[in-house]
Amino acid sequence: MQIVGKLTSASGLAITGGVGLALSYPPFSCAPLAWLAPVCWALLIRRRDLCGTVAGQASPASTSPKRLSFARHPYVAIWFGGWIFWLVTLHWLLLPGWVWTFGWLGLATYLSLYVPLFVAIARCGVHACGLPLVLVVPVVWTAMELAQAHMLTGFAMCGLAQTQYGWVHLIQIGDVAGPYGIAFVMTFTAACLARMLPCYGQRFVWRPAIAAASVLGLCLGYGAWRLAAQSDSQAGDSQTTDSQTTAVALVQPSLGRDMQNTPGWRRIIHQSCAEQSRAALRQWPDVELIVWPETTLDAHLITFDEEPRLPAKISAVSYETREDLDLARKRDEARLRRTALELGAAAGDGDRPQRWLLAGLYTWHVGRDGTELMNSAALVNSQGSIVDRYDKVHAVVFAEYVPWGSVLPWLNALFALDDGITRGSKAQTFDAGRLRVSPSICYEITLPHRIRENVAALSAEEKEPDALVVLSNNGWFWGSAEQDLILANSVLRAVENRKPVLIAANTGISASISGDGRVVERTPKGVETAIRADVAPDARRSLYVTVGDWPAAVCLIAALAIVAARLGFVGKRPPKH
Repeated sequence: MQIVGKLTSASGLAITGGVGLALSYPPFSCAPLAWLAPVCWALLIRRRDLCGTVAGQASPASTSPKRLSFARHPYVAIWFGGWIFWLVTLHWLLLPGWVWTFGWLGLATYLSLYVPLFVAIARCGVHACGLPLVLVVPVVWTAMELAQAHMLTGFAMCGLAQTQYGWVHLIQIGDVAGPYGIAFVMTFTAACLARMLPCYGQRFVWRPAIAAASVLGLCLGYGAWRLAAQSDSQAGDSQTTDSQTTAVALVQPSLGRDMQNTPGWRRIIHQSCAEQSRAALRQWPDVELIVWPETTLDAHLITFDEEPRLPAKISAVSYETREDLDLARKRDEARLRRTALELGAAAGDGDRPQRWLLAGLYTWHVGRDGTELMNSAALVNSQGSIVDRYDKVHAVVFAEYVPWGSVLPWLNALFALDDGITRGSKAQTFDAGRLRVSPSICYEITLPHRIRENVAALSAEEKEPDALVVLSNNGWFWGSAEQDLILANSVLRAVENRKPVLIAANTGISASISGDGRVVERTPKGVETAIRADVAPDARRSLYVTVGDWPAAVCLIAALAIVAARLGFVGKRPPKH
C-alpha cells in the first residue's frame, strides 16, 4: 500500500507521466504510451488536493512541517517530471560537444515549465470554473503546444502528434487542424480515461469511454475516407499521373560529427555526394532532379555591392579589394559548373532528360555595412548556373546564432560561431523542369506554422509547389533519435499540406513521403547511398493550409480566459464537483 501511495502521489504521477511520455519517443518509440502518459497529469488535474494520493489520503510528507519534499511542493514535482521527459527526449543535443550541455539543460528546463503551467491552468478550469475535465484537459494542452511552437523562436519538434506518425489513418486529421488536432484527440482520450477511474471518492463511470471511442472513431473514419479518395483518384487518372511523375534522386552522404571537425571536410562530403549521384544516374537514367543535403556543395555563392565594405572575411580568408572578391566569385562559379556538368545536369542528346541539381551551400554577401552569411539552397540549371536560391528563414539557436551574440561576442566564440547566419526573408518555389518544389532547410520542417505559411503564401502568388524538399545535415547527431524526429515531423508536414515531402540528409534519414504521410522509401542511418522518388502532385486540398492554426488559437484563447476568470477579470462560476 505504501508503494501504491507513492505512485499515486503528485510526485509519483508526475514522474510516471514524464517517463512514460519519454518512452513513446525515439529511440524507444513505444507510441501507445503517448496515449496513457497524459492520464497521469489528468489525474493530478482531477484531484482536489494535490498533496494527497489517488485514494484521497494525505501524503505523510505533506503533513510534516519540517520535511522538504515533493509532497509539500507538488508543482515542483510536476515540473521535475516534465524535466525528466525533456532531458531524455533531447539527449542527442549532447552529441556535438560539451558546450552543448548548457543548451541541453537550458532548453529542457524551459520546456518543462509548460507542464506545471498546463496542470495549473487546467485545475483552475476544473475546480474554480466548474468546467468538465474531459474538455479542459485537451483545450489547455493544445494551447500549451501552440504557445511552445511560437515562444522564443518556437520549438514544435516533440509534440504528441510526432509519436503517432506511423498511424496513417489517425494523422489524416492533420489536414484539418494540424498536429494540434491530433494532440487534442489524444489528450481528450486520456482525460476520458482519467475520468472513468474510481478514485477521489467517486465511482467508476463508463460514459467517458463512449465519448472517447466516438471521437477516435470519427477521426479514423475521416482518415479512411481521405485515403480512399486519393486511391480512387490515382486509379482513375493513372495515365495522367504517369505523365506528371518526375523521377528524383535523393543523395545521402555519411560524414559524422568527428569528420566535420576536420580540415577539408566540405570537399570530402562534396565528393561523396558526387559519387552517389553518378551511381544513381547509372541506375536510373530518367532522373530529372538530383537533391543534395544541406551545405554539401564545396563552393560558395559570393555576392557583393558596388561599394562593399572591405576588407571582407569569407571562410577565414580576407579579401582586400573588390577585384579579389570578383576572382573568388568566378572561381566558385567555375567549380559549381564543373560539378553540374559532371552529374549530367547539362541537357543531353537523344532521350536523356534535362537534369537539375538542388543542393545546399553557403552564401556570402559583402555589403556596405559588412559581410553577411546565409545558409542557402540553390537550384542549378543545365548550364551549371544558379537560377534560383532560397535562404534559410528560421535559424537554429546556438547552432546558427546565439541570443545577444552581437552584443556579447564571447557568446559567439563559446559556440564556435562568428556572427551567426543572416536569415532569409521569404519562401521560394523552384521550377525544376516539370516539377515545382519548395525547399526548407533542417529544423524548419519541424515548425508546422512555418511550412503552412510558406505553402499558403506561394499558392497566393500562383507559385504553389508540387512537393516540399528538406535539406538537412544530421551528421552532428549521427545515429541518434534526432534523425527519427526529423522524419516524424516531415510525415506530419506532408499530411498537413497534402504535399509529398522529399528529405536529403547527411547520415540519414533520407526519405520519400507521399501526401498521405506514408513513407514510400527511406534510407538506413549512417550509410552512403541514394534513393529514387517518383513524385507526382497531390490534387487534394488542405483545410489546414486555408485556416491555419485558428482551431488551436481558440484553445489558447480559452486557456487565457480560464486564467482571467481565476484572477477575477471575468465573473467566476461556482465550483462544480
